[in-house]
Parts: sequence; C-alpha cells; structure tokens
Amino acid sequence: MRGHFFIPNPCGEFRNPKTGKIWIPDEEPKTFRKNPFEYSDWGPPSSARLFVGLRVGRGEFEGEEIDPEEVRDATMEVRLEQVGEEYGASFISQKGHWYDKKKKEVVPEDSLQIFLYPGDEGWEKFKKNVKALAEELADRFGQESIIMEFQHEGRVVEQGAVEWKD
Repeated sequence: MRGHFFIPNPCGEFRNPKTGKIWIPDEEPKTFRKNPFEYSDWGPPSSARLFVGLRVGRGEFEGEEIDPEEVRDATMEVRLEQVGEEYGASFISQKGHWYDKKKKEVVPEDSLQIFLYPGDEGWEKFKKNVKALAEELADRFGQESIIMEFQHEGRVVEQGAVEWKD
C-alpha cells in the first residue's frame, strides 16, 4: 500500500456503516510505508500530438499498409537527431477514417497518435522540430497529410496539418 496514509476524519470520528459503531482516533496519523517517489516539477505542461494514418496515401505504393513499428522507428530517429538524450514520445494505436475527395468515399484505416514532449529545445524550437518531423513522416510514408496539435501550459494553442501539394 505504497504512499497510503491513515488520516483521521476531520470530524474526529468514523462510523462503521454496517455495525453503526463509532471509532474516535486517539493518535496521530501514521504512514503505512514511505512513498519512494518524489514529484518533479517540469514547468508548464507542453506537448504535441501527431495523427498519422497507416495507409500510404500517394505514390506508387498507394493503399498499402504501413507498419507502425516503422513509424515509431522513424520518429525516434528524427527526434534523437533533433534533441539527443532529451527524446520522449508515446504512441497510441487507434482506428480512424477520413473522406477521400477524389474517390468520394469514407476510408477507414488504422492510425497512430504520437505524443511528443519537448527536450531542452525551448517552445518555439520544439514547434519547429515537430513540424519538421511531421514533414519527414509524410514524405517517408507517402502521407497526403499529418494532423498536428500543440499544447502549451495545459491548453491547445495551435492546430494544423502538413499537407502534400502536387
């Protein structure tokens, strides 16, 4: 029961709902076990999300599935080059769909949501690096677009996409 504490009721007593018995604590709160974790303040919460479809959208391999591991590896490769040991990302596999204007139909596809966290690069450089990553992923995997969302100080501050232009 790591980090759990016995803290007396501010009213000074506990009533057992089954038996109706009242217990009044007569001692100070005690820790069952010391919590071995410490909180670390990283400053204002900042992050970015990329939404990457796992189907090639253009070029000679159009319609083929993309291995999510390849997207993860490419993300790691680019971010390590950008920020080195400060790299951090999380990946969520999900299902999505979008409307293909050329074919005039809804296209279901697997996709990845990539959460990125800034290194020591600062907010403006982080945004620039995330956009560069999105461009690289779009180019490498034949994506027509990759949606981006930036969060700073706990709120969404920018949304957009990198889009392929013929």
